[in-house]
Amino acid sequence: MKMPAPISSNNIGSKVAGVGNTALLAFSALCSLSFMAWVLWFCQYGVDFRDEGFYLVWMADPFKYDVSVTQFGFVYHPLFELLRENVAAIRQVNLLVTFALAWAAGDRLLRELASPAVLQPFPRLVFAAALATSSLSFLHIWLPTPSYNWLVLQALLICLTGLLMARRVLPRTSLVGWLLLAVGGWLAFMAKPTSAAGLALCALVYLAASGKLALRPLLLCTSVAVVLLLGSAWVIDGSVAAFIERYRTGIALAELMGGGHKISLFLRLGELQLEPKTRNTLILGTLALASLGIIAATRIAALGYLAYSGYWLVAMATMAIVFGFAQKLLSTEYYRGLLLVIVPIAALILTLVVRRPREIPDTRRSRWALILLLLVLPYVYVFGTVNNYWWQISQAAVFWVLAGAVLASSPVRGRAFPPMLLPLALGAQLVTAAIVQTGIEAPYGQAISLRENSYEVGIGGSGSTLRLSPGFGAYLAQAADVAQRVGFAKGTPMLDLTGRSPTTLYTMGASNTGQAWMIGGYPGSDKLAAAMLHRVSCAELARAWLLVQPVGTTNISPSVLSSFGADIERDYEKVGTLVMFEKFSGYPELWTQQVLKPIRTSEAASGECAAGRSMKK
Repeated sequence: MKMPAPISSNNIGSKVAGVGNTALLAFSALCSLSFMAWVLWFCQYGVDFRDEGFYLVWMADPFKYDVSVTQFGFVYHPLFELLRENVAAIRQVNLLVTFALAWAAGDRLLRELASPAVLQPFPRLVFAAALATSSLSFLHIWLPTPSYNWLVLQALLICLTGLLMARRVLPRTSLVGWLLLAVGGWLAFMAKPTSAAGLALCALVYLAASGKLALRPLLLCTSVAVVLLLGSAWVIDGSVAAFIERYRTGIALAELMGGGHKISLFLRLGELQLEPKTRNTLILGTLALASLGIIAATRIAALGYLAYSGYWLVAMATMAIVFGFAQKLLSTEYYRGLLLVIVPIAALILTLVVRRPREIPDTRRSRWALILLLLVLPYVYVFGTVNNYWWQISQAAVFWVLAGAVLASSPVRGRAFPPMLLPLALGAQLVTAAIVQTGIEAPYGQAISLRENSYEVGIGGSGSTLRLSPGFGAYLAQAADVAQRVGFAKGTPMLDLTGRSPTTLYTMGASNTGQAWMIGGYPGSDKLAAAMLHRVSCAELARAWLLVQPVGTTNISPSVLSSFGADIERDYEKVGTLVMFEKFSGYPELWTQQVLKPIRTSEAASGECAAGRSMKK
């Protein structure tokens, strides 16, 4: 069988990627711009009562808690203050930063793969932007608020750019690369130490395999990272010893919860079972994308125009999703984010078909090292999480997409690279838009599509509002009304015994006692709650209000109050009731929660707390 000839400069695909036809490239740039405007607009919609509340509380006052295994709250706290607690604005900046970092990494990658003569600045920037949209595949569950997961992703993107720029010697570009690697490594550690450890190993292997490893720049990089870490320890805890104790105690307490936070469980992947619709979409999407590239690789003019028409259809499909003309295209199943593997698999097929098999081993070792690095980075991203790895790994699928770009640069030489990249870039945009749409239609931990949210509620700083579903909005409006009616002052300590409501406390302006999220529903939740409350001063516990839920599946037992000499029946009175009339993911029962106010004097409560603790010593 005769293989298709490489794309020549006369081919329609080459003209699209070069100076002969910029219309499609301009439309792709418009797709990227429209996609970003789309997701930024929806940052004003929806909120999750558990995870996002935890993120907001942790960013708002990270210095309140002396135990933690992630320090993302300290990193994002300046942004939180700068934007005056505007939740929508914080989300928007988070997405813009992530996209910008991915765009920079993609641009640097394309610079490494092709010279300006092969890939000119305009198409390079357009391709990089299209590939960078996949960095927001995280939104397939719609949790746009900054978190440790977002920080890990941002850190890995910074490190990737640094690794691409780094060289054995230290001219300006290489120096910037090594410094970026240091900053990225530090941020990864602040977000999730397990991911930082995996990143360090992968970076060393890549640097060695690509011939970039040298002692002097490595020492510089390590020194900068250590200085940043020591500076963080001093700012956060005042000493390195206290900073280490923060982590050590945090790890020990996390194991109390019984949620699977054990080092022995980190090296795993988990179960993967795709629904038939998702599996079929993956197969058909891969074949369609690969076919476009293969058709474009022929010298037949009619097929070239067919590929060109297909490119336009892909780009217009992306715009149709963004502007709401095409909805509910994908299943909302657990693993839908994995559909982005369409891009690298299509690139692999394209490589095997267009390039003669005997030429593939000629690929430089550094390029194979880069491909392997990009394939492994999503695993580094999830390393250490207690969630299913296959589910969470798709949040970092941008690295798989970039691996596809590297593969697309390998099949043929010269001017063939840009048109080979074009279907992958357009495909990344389309698949990402379809995936994100599932997050908008079925947001994590929420009841209805974000498009149907119409209830405006003030959450965060002055002027900060979000549009929520009618049930969520009415519930949080009740919480704010109760706080105002009973004279609940902002910053008053409150203990959440529902195990699920950090967002409620944040909306009321409470200072979460014990933990940013007193998480319930785990075998050791009560033990963890009691241990954390033991670390809280008696003065704070004496003033703390309670949020309780008489009937619930994640409740913290009221018996934990005995750890500081309190009794829920004797020492508190009900001052308000909050009713949730909307069922949502994970919690089929309707909520009825109560706000309880302490009735003991602060002096009496502090005295009983101190006496109880002294007896237990």
